[in-house]
Amino acid sequence: MKRSVTTLLFLLSLVSLVSSTMAATGEGVIYHHPFSLDALIKSIQYPHNKEWPPSEVEYQGSFPCTAKKCFTLKEISEETVKRGFESRKEWESVQQSRGRVLESLGQLLPRFEMTLGHGIDWPAAALDVVTNLLGFMIPSNWFSWKESKLNLQAQRYSYLTLLQQQLLSSKVIYYNIHQMQMQYQIYDYYTSRVGTLIEELKRNYREDGPVPADYILVLENFHADLMIEQVAIKNGLDQINSEVIPLFNLGENWNSFGIVAMDIDAETKQFFAGTNPEVLIPANFETMVMKNSTELKTITYLRHASKYATLVRIFDFFSVGEEGNRSIGFSIGLDNFARVKISRSQSRVLDIEKEKMVANLRQAIYRLKSNYRMAYDLYREADKGKVPNRQWLMTALGVYANCGAINTWELKDFIFWALRFETSKSQAKHLVLITKAEQEYLQGDSLIYSSLNQKLPEARSLHWWSDRIKIRENNSIDAAIARGELVLNEEI
Repeated sequence: MKRSVTTLLFLLSLVSLVSSTMAATGEGVIYHHPFSLDALIKSIQYPHNKEWPPSEVEYQGSFPCTAKKCFTLKEISEETVKRGFESRKEWESVQQSRGRVLESLGQLLPRFEMTLGHGIDWPAAALDVVTNLLGFMIPSNWFSWKESKLNLQAQRYSYLTLLQQQLLSSKVIYYNIHQMQMQYQIYDYYTSRVGTLIEELKRNYREDGPVPADYILVLENFHADLMIEQVAIKNGLDQINSEVIPLFNLGENWNSFGIVAMDIDAETKQFFAGTNPEVLIPANFETMVMKNSTELKTITYLRHASKYATLVRIFDFFSVGEEGNRSIGFSIGLDNFARVKISRSQSRVLDIEKEKMVANLRQAIYRLKSNYRMAYDLYREADKGKVPNRQWLMTALGVYANCGAINTWELKDFIFWALRFETSKSQAKHLVLITKAEQEYLQGDSLIYSSLNQKLPEARSLHWWSDRIKIRENNSIDAAIARGELVLNEEI
C-alpha cells in the first residue's frame, strides 16, 4: 500500500505537468502547466473535499540564454536593417541611380573643354576653349535625364521595400526560433518524465514479482518516439539558426548566439480572450495597404520612367557627334523602330507587374484573416480538449488509489494528448505574433516602418549647383507630382 501511494504521488507529479528543475529567471515565460502539484495532491489526500476540480495554480518556466550573444526582438530587427548584406547592396544601387541622374544631367549642361597643344603647335593651339551648348538641342538627352530621375525614385522605394522585408524576416525568424525552443523544452520535460516513470514502475513492481512486459514496453516505445521527435525539433532549430547567420551578419558571434525569451502569454492574452479573431484588421485595411505599398510605388515610378525611355528610343536617331560634341548627326534605320517597339512592350510588362502586385497584396490580406482565424480556433480547441483529458486522468487516478492498478496504455494516451494540446496552444500563440508582424508590414504605417523612411537618401538634393538650375523640364516633373499624376490608384 505504501508503494502504491508512492507511485500514485509520482504519477501525479507527472501528469500535473509541473517542471522538475526549471526555475523562472525573469527572461520570459516559456509555457504554463495546467495544475500545480500541490493542488492535485491535496485533492487526493482529501478525496471527500467538495472543492472539485482543484484550483489551478500555474507554474511559469523559462529558457535562459547562455550564448555569448543574446538578442532581443528589437536588437535582431535593428541589426538586420543595419548590417544585412542585401540592404547594404541595395543602398549602393541607390547611390548608382543618383550618379546616373548626374550623368544624364551632364549631357544637358554646357560643357567646358580645354585642349592643350603639343609639339610645333605651341603656342598657336596652346589653349582651345569651347563652350558646348549642343546638348540642349538633343531631345533624347532631356528624356534620358527625366527617365533617370524617375528611376532614382523607383530605386529609393525598392531600397525601402528591401528594408521592410528584412525587418519582417527578422521578426518571423525570431518567433520561429522562440516557438522551436518552447517545443523543445516541452518535449524535453515529457521525455524525461516518461523515462523516470518507466524506472519507477520497475522499482515498485520489484517486490511483487517480475515487471509485466507489456506494461513497460508500451511506455518504452512511447519514450523512444518522444526522443525521436525531440531530435527532429533540435535539428529544425539548428536549421533556423543557420538562416540567421547571413541575414543578421553576426560577425564574430556567428557560432554562439541565442535569443532572449519573451512573455508570449502577455502578448497574446487579449487576442484569445476576444470573440472575433479578425478584430485586429481594420475595415479600410485594403485601402491602406494599396496606398502605403512600397512595391506598388516602385512599379509606378518605373512605369512613368518607361514613358521617357520610349521617347529616348524614338529620338535616338538625333545625336551629338563624337568629336568634342561639336557636331550633330542623324542616323535612322530598322533597328530604331525595333528598339521603340521593345520599349513599349517593356512598358506593358510593367502594367502587368502592377496588376500582379495588387493581386499578391490581396492574397496576403486574405491569408492574414485566415491565419488569425486558424490561430484562434486552434487555441480554443486545444484548450477545450484539456477538459475531457483531465477527467480521464482523475478517473484513472481514482482507480489506482482504490486497487493499485494503472493502465499504461491509457496513461500513454493521456500524456500524448496533453503534449498535443500544449504544443498546439504554443503554435497558436506564435502564429498570432507572426501574423501581426505580417500585418504591420502590409500596413506600412507603424512607427517602426515609418522610421525606415529616414534611411533614404534625398531624391533631389544631389549637389548645390544642380539644385539651383531652373530648367523647365525639371519644373514640369515637380508639377506632375504635385498634380497627383503618380497616385497609385490612377491608371498609368
